[in-house]
Amino acid sequence: MKKNYDKYIPDWKYIFSKFIEDLKEIKNNIPILVIIIGLLIIPSLYAWFNIKAFWDPYGNTKYLKIAVVNHDKGYTFKNQDIDLGKRVINTLKENDSLDWQFVSMSRAEKGILSGEYFAIIEIPEAFSRDMLSVTKENVRKAKINYTVNEKTNAIAPKITDKGASAIQENISKTFIESVAKTSIYSIGGISNTVGDVKPKLEQMKSTLKKLDTQLSNTKKMTASGVKGMTEIQKTLDNNKSLLPMIKQSVNDSKKLSNDISSTFRAANSNFNSLAPTIKKDIDSTSSLIMQSTDMIESLSDDVSLVVNDSVLILKNARSKIDTAMKINDSVIKAIKRINIINLQLLNKAIENLEEYQASMNNLDRMLSDTITLINNGQQISDVTISNLKSISNELNRKSLQLLSGFDENIRQPIEKITSGSAKITDDINGILSKTDSIYPNINSLISSANNINTVLKTTISVTSSSIDVLQGQIRDAIDAIDAIQNNENYKAFNNVIKSNIMDRVDFFKTPVEINEKKIYKIENYGAAMTPFYSILASWVGGLILISILSTSLGNKDRAIDEYFSKYFLFILLAIIQAIIISLGNFLILGVMAKHPWLFTATLVYCSIVFVTIIYSIVSIFGTVGKGIGVFLLVIQIGGSGGTFPVEMTPSFFRAINSLVPFTYGIEACREAVGGVYLPNLIKDFAILFIMMLVALVFAIFLKESINRLTKPLKKVFENSFIIHH
Repeated sequence: MKKNYDKYIPDWKYIFSKFIEDLKEIKNNIPILVIIIGLLIIPSLYAWFNIKAFWDPYGNTKYLKIAVVNHDKGYTFKNQDIDLGKRVINTLKENDSLDWQFVSMSRAEKGILSGEYFAIIEIPEAFSRDMLSVTKENVRKAKINYTVNEKTNAIAPKITDKGASAIQENISKTFIESVAKTSIYSIGGISNTVGDVKPKLEQMKSTLKKLDTQLSNTKKMTASGVKGMTEIQKTLDNNKSLLPMIKQSVNDSKKLSNDISSTFRAANSNFNSLAPTIKKDIDSTSSLIMQSTDMIESLSDDVSLVVNDSVLILKNARSKIDTAMKINDSVIKAIKRINIINLQLLNKAIENLEEYQASMNNLDRMLSDTITLINNGQQISDVTISNLKSISNELNRKSLQLLSGFDENIRQPIEKITSGSAKITDDINGILSKTDSIYPNINSLISSANNINTVLKTTISVTSSSIDVLQGQIRDAIDAIDAIQNNENYKAFNNVIKSNIMDRVDFFKTPVEINEKKIYKIENYGAAMTPFYSILASWVGGLILISILSTSLGNKDRAIDEYFSKYFLFILLAIIQAIIISLGNFLILGVMAKHPWLFTATLVYCSIVFVTIIYSIVSIFGTVGKGIGVFLLVIQIGGSGGTFPVEMTPSFFRAINSLVPFTYGIEACREAVGGVYLPNLIKDFAILFIMMLVALVFAIFLKESINRLTKPLKKVFENSFIIHH
């Protein structure tokens, strides 16, 4: 039993003696030494050339030729010739991110077919016209034609795509900036206008107050009539010194007539909105009357009703009538207030509504009397029910008449009242214009009492009502000015549009900014690719060593001794390869890493793991093992996530990602380049150690039996002149 275990225990003395013999052989045999030195350097060259090639590929896009063709014919907008295509060309001439070639279309098409140009960017004839279509009813998006030759290179089309997108983004930003700047400046102009209006509003209000005071005094004087003419004369004499001020106030009032007219229009708008409300209330009243009528009809239709049910129905009907009366009363009051304003145009409507109200009062009274009779134990007679139904039906008829005559009796008179306000405005302007002829004659009028009395008696009756209207409208104008001055929204809007105009333009141009924060920053693309190509070179180096150098002793030694006799030589050579690769990365290429010594140690560790795996496979399977090593190299390039994130690769590579040593070797080297996150580094080292341990255990316990099974195949390879064994 002990002998069975002895075959798995290495003879270390014998193993190290063979290891020393190999080292002496390398030292004393110059051709072999040269080959060994070549095998140590070649993998590093593989890493260095690839890292240097990918050092900063996106920083050299200025050598990618892009043909640019401008067919834009421009556009005339508000008597101004605008050529946006030319502006795009001028912008590209200042942009050196790509090699822009400004050529004709025929030259561009020939160049893209031959591979001279990677892409064509064509600005069409209608580019300016379509860009400015935003100012018209039918908006069309402007287009830029982009043609790319994807055969030329795998990556170049992606870069030229970015160039086309950058042009689109630049045009969009410039357009948004121009529109926003124009709009904001226009708003700023409004703000200045609003600011200029503030003192004018104050002056206007002061003048209106003075005019109101003078009209009040005049009204008091006219109120005393003809009997007070002597007193009026004295007042006029006392106020003679105020005539210049009054005249100035009137002149100021004339300047404000447009603003007062605006106030009238706002009042007219309120009157116009009142008519639909009145119609809605009449509709509601009609609906309530119809509901009440239905309840009264149910009294005669259903003979089985008991006393309590009858009382309940009558009370509900009366409740509907009461509600209808309240609504109708509010309508009457609203129309009466409007009717005072202008010539009793709504008399007919008020008369109809009051008759309607009287009928409802009559029905309400009859319902109340009927309820009292029932509560006193008396029966409802057919006559009573017939009277109730008759009055209810009459009310329904009047409801329909009110609705059918609404436009003629209510809406149209209200519209006449609102249109009459324009005439009032003309009267005010007429009064103000008449003052020009009144003031020069006041002195002569004062000296001529008879003429004054005659004029005053004639004008008092004419102007008294006009003065009332004028005073009311002047006071409304003063209230409107106060409302404008005290409006918080007006103040807030003015404050906003007066401040930071360019900040707001910039906001519309780029409303969102990305606040980028980089962790584990890597200096350049070459440094980012260093872990992948260094790990790849380590595996290739181990594969070359084991493919070229012999893995057997050529005698009848035990399998375990044969394995370890060559194992330490390959480990030593792999360590030297890793050190050369790492030192060349930092000292020759200038790769910047956060922890260069950790990177070197990690690469050495990975090389030991890789050589252990490759050597174990070749030692067990011979020539077939070398093919397995190449196969593992191929699948690890795509499955390790060394270039693209493994999540972007097909499902097969995502599945093997966690099973291949490349994955953990690359991730461990990245920790050294970008900065260490210790849990990840420990995990990578541990998994690599487990993989190496599995390879060792597999070789120690299975090498002898598998070598025995594959011996016939090995003889076939030995006798072959094609396959090297």
